[in-house]
Amino acid sequence: MKNRKGFTLIELLAVIVILAIIALIAVPVILNMIGKAKVKASEASALGYIDAVEHYIGLSQAEAPGYDVKMPSSKGIIICYKKEILGWNELCRELFEAIDAKTKGKKPTEAVMVISSGGKVLSGSQFIFNNIKGTYNGKSIELVENSNTSQLGSNSSNNATSNNIVTYNLSYDNILDEIDWDTIIEYSKDKDVSQDLIGTGKTITMDVNGDNENETYHIMVVNTSECTTETSESACGLVLQFKELLNITNDDDKKMNLDWTGTNAGGWPASDMHTYLNTTIYNKLPSDLKAVIIPTKTISGHEKDVSANYTSVDKLYLLSSKEVGFNVNYDSAKTETRKLDYYDAGTGIDAKAKRVKYNYGTTKANSWWLRSAHSNSASGFSKVNAGGSSDNNGAFVTNGVAPSFRIGTD
Repeated sequence: MKNRKGFTLIELLAVIVILAIIALIAVPVILNMIGKAKVKASEASALGYIDAVEHYIGLSQAEAPGYDVKMPSSKGIIICYKKEILGWNELCRELFEAIDAKTKGKKPTEAVMVISSGGKVLSGSQFIFNNIKGTYNGKSIELVENSNTSQLGSNSSNNATSNNIVTYNLSYDNILDEIDWDTIIEYSKDKDVSQDLIGTGKTITMDVNGDNENETYHIMVVNTSECTTETSESACGLVLQFKELLNITNDDDKKMNLDWTGTNAGGWPASDMHTYLNTTIYNKLPSDLKAVIIPTKTISGHEKDVSANYTSVDKLYLLSSKEVGFNVNYDSAKTETRKLDYYDAGTGIDAKAKRVKYNYGTTKANSWWLRSAHSNSASGFSKVNAGGSSDNNGAFVTNGVAPSFRIGTD
């Protein structure tokens, strides 16, 4: 007994160090396995939720007892948000409440469901399960764990501007990617669907900067409602706009007019920008999009010492001051058009936020041109500044460019 020895201090420290090393190796592996298991479980839950939605709508349309959500009878899509802050229409509220009541297991904390009138859940639908989020591609859903997950469709801080304005960072930019242009046109005619299209987007690819590499742009729906008394067609029907600024690398192509004096004589139709958009940029658009763009009668304001507004027929055009929500006296054509549906929603900071646009491929906000000539100036055109407020510049200044166009069928 007297000869029995215990562990020395060095031996104990060695054991502790070895255990610490094992813990450093094992704990991240275990946590990673747990994280992957949570994601896989959420993927299964999301697919089950999609099946439950389609099953429920199918039985509702078959008028089965206990299933009473009525989808619109006309062709169209419904975009339902499972999130109170975005506001639900009654159909969406009934649908999510019914599905949550009948679905066993894990349910999404938030969702954006894109549903056809036939009850099929379409690509672009999105889900959040607490800190796990993902997008459905029509066949499967890939979710990723992200502890910093933001709410779908929520506002986020825009640190790119000096006044830290809040800007919309909608996460369904490409929600219409699986839907062709002709179908989108049909959707816009359905009163039960058309307003749900506002702010949604579709991606296109085109080579703006001429480097023989296509860039990806988001084209968002900014209007679906028809005009009443307005004479300019630029805010009538299905109007779309580039969400980000074009990737123009030639400064001359970012000027309204190349003349160093900065003249605005002749207004929008006489500008170099008008020619550039309706020739160079139009010709770069994908052929399927060009096939549905319709000519638009566009009324634009005049410059100083001129009394008549200008009329042009455009394929691509810049928006006017009134169309993005400004009621400025120096836009002489403001009574000829109206505020677009997208820019009509929200006031104050929210309204400014919707006008903020970023340079292509960045999160840096930049000023962008409007087509309205300044009626008290011989050189100025209107613009939206980086913070979303009204401003103007001489025509020879460079600014961002975010064209708009209408689509439809003859």
